[in-house]
Amino acid sequence: MSEIECNHQGSENLSKYWICIDAAKNYVNIASLLAGFAFTAVVLVVQSTIPVSNNTLLRDWSSIAFLIGFFGCVVSSFTFSIISGEEEVLPRSFSLMLLAGGSFAISGIYLFWGLAIVIKLFLTCLLYT
Repeated sequence: MSEIECNHQGSENLSKYWICIDAAKNYVNIASLLAGFAFTAVVLVVQSTIPVSNNTLLRDWSSIAFLIGFFGCVVSSFTFSIISGEEEVLPRSFSLMLLAGGSFAISGIYLFWGLAIVIKLFLTCLLYT
């Protein structure tokens, strides 16, 4: 078995399955967009001044959730960009896609959790007034 056959072993069987390189190009855009929204949410939450008794606790939790979501989206965006730059589909591509997809899913969960906390924070403010 030559070195060329060793490096590309198994890649000819993967071409008929899901092409993760094409999907990664779309996921890069989505993850980058969500990272931008998360960073904007962090800035807006930190600058908000709401006169409620449990204001600081909810603001801290939402800031933490949005920061975790932001960094997770940035990491998954970089990983998706690495996948989209590959020239052919290899088993390594699927392994990286699994890693990036997992971090993207966890980041999305944290972003929705932060959004729920922010909604709770602003709705309790409206109920007290």
